[in-house]
Amino acid sequence: MALVATPTSSFPSAERSLGRVGLVVGGRYMLVRLIGRGAMGEVWRGHHAALEADVAIKLVHVPTVQDEAFQRLLVEARAAATIQSPYVTRAFDVGRDHELAYIAMELLEGETLDARLARERRLSPRETARVFADITKGVAAAHARGIIHRDLKPQNVFIATTDSGTVAKVLDFGIAKTNGTLRTQEGIVVGTPAYLSREQVLGTRPVDAYADLWALAIMAYECLMGRLPYESTSMSELFVEIAGRALDKRIRDSPLPPAFRAWLEVALARDPALRFPDALTLGNALERALLEDVAPPRPGRPARMALLVAGSALAATAAVVAVAVVVLPPAPRAGAPTAAAAPGASASATSGPRLPPLERRRATAPSSPSRAQRRTRAQRRTPWPRRRPPRRRRPRRLRL
Repeated sequence: MALVATPTSSFPSAERSLGRVGLVVGGRYMLVRLIGRGAMGEVWRGHHAALEADVAIKLVHVPTVQDEAFQRLLVEARAAATIQSPYVTRAFDVGRDHELAYIAMELLEGETLDARLARERRLSPRETARVFADITKGVAAAHARGIIHRDLKPQNVFIATTDSGTVAKVLDFGIAKTNGTLRTQEGIVVGTPAYLSREQVLGTRPVDAYADLWALAIMAYECLMGRLPYESTSMSELFVEIAGRALDKRIRDSPLPPAFRAWLEVALARDPALRFPDALTLGNALERALLEDVAPPRPGRPARMALLVAGSALAATAAVVAVAVVVLPPAPRAGAPTAAAAPGASASATSGPRLPPLERRRATAPSSPSRAQRRTRAQRRTPWPRRRPPRRRRPRRLRL
């Protein structure tokens, strides 16, 4: 079980282990067997003496309570305890025993997704769809609680074997971003570089749920192809590939199934607004692309679609108004007989004698403006008053 966190506290050398067999941590958890060692601590199989239950104990070396490693451990424990999902590892207890901080979690039998890929190199489309159906549900449950994992990768996905079959669970919320918890220093990027999103590398927007969705897309490519979608050999080249257009070109040129390539183009779109809106939508679209060979529809820009809809509605309204204007009869002229003027008159009496078409058009046409009105309109159109040039008088010729 891989443990990834920001290495800020001192960690003992590999020769000196944090725990030992038979050590009782927190007064109730006895260490039975070492499961694995990571960058910041160790994971042991433990036994709760009072409850007679086996648990997983994660140990981290913390010299003081104010140490950042202990604060990260608290974040992980609270996140795991808050998320109520069968696809996320559960946390039962957290505490500190002298210079050892510990967290008690549910004990899982199985292996990480990273170990599975190291043994089999790649997964089949059906197995990939099944694993990601579980992972996306766990990530969606975390996002519903306002928790961003920020370090999704194969090492933090555990494929557990249970009585009802296998289930994939999300591990290690040690650097998770939650409301009201630790804030990362500005300019510092946390996470595994190969799974960072484009906006994390560029620093163009705060880290949000789209960072986890990007990492899920990179993991799906790795599970199916057996490698990462990058060809860089250094950290700077990797960041150039992520931030540039080399990744888009490599996806288009890769020998991928058309439906999965279309899914990947949406999941790794340069604009986060054009990606899948949430983890469940991403997982369902991946399952259809792998099992049913159905490409996902390309989501359009919300602002552009709203303008198109508003423009269509405005055009329809203008057409209705134009039709109404054409259909409405002309207003009666002043002095013409109306039904209100003679309530007892018949329809033929009020309407008057029927006129020929030409005379009817002349009678209903609006009266032409007077000479004074035309002069007033002309003055309104000109920004200054119109002045006539003075008349030049011809000189008189004298007859001799």
